Parts: sequence; structure tokens; C-alpha cells
Amino acid sequence: KFSVIRSIVPTLLLLTQLMLPAEQVVFSEIHYNPKGDKPEYLEIYNLTATPLDIANWKFSKGIDYEFPDEGRLRTASDLFIL
Repeated sequence: KFSVIRSIVPTLLLLTQLMLPAEQVVFSEIHYNPKGDKPEYLEIYNLTATPLDIANWKFSKGIDYEFPDEGRLRTASDLFIL
């Protein structure tokens, strides 16, 4: 009995890991080329369970922006970049 359980446990753990949502930062909105006088912006959303240190992150192509030296993105929060 125990040998069967030992062989099943790693598979169950792997399946559990595959079913959990990935913790990540996503670009939830990209608003470019707006009509009229509306601003262009990006929205970044932190899906992780912990605050994220975004200090000195920067965009390298298409957008000229570098995050401040002490930037943090709180858990389950978003940030708009105009």
C-alpha cells in the first residue's frame, strides 16, 4: 500500500502545481493612439501574493520610461503609466 502511495504523491504534487495560477505581473491594459485628447497609458497589474520591487525597471523599446529608485507594486494592485 505504501509503495503505491509513494508513487502517486509526486504526480499529485505536480498536478497541484500545474493547476495553481502563476504569480506574475501582467500588462492589463495598453492604450495607445487614443482618439481626441485622451492620454496614452499602460496599466501594470501585480498578480503575486507579495509586494513587488519594481525599482529601476525600464522599458527598452517603444516606450521611454524608467521606474523610480524606490518603486514597489503592492499585492493585487495596479499601476498606470502615462
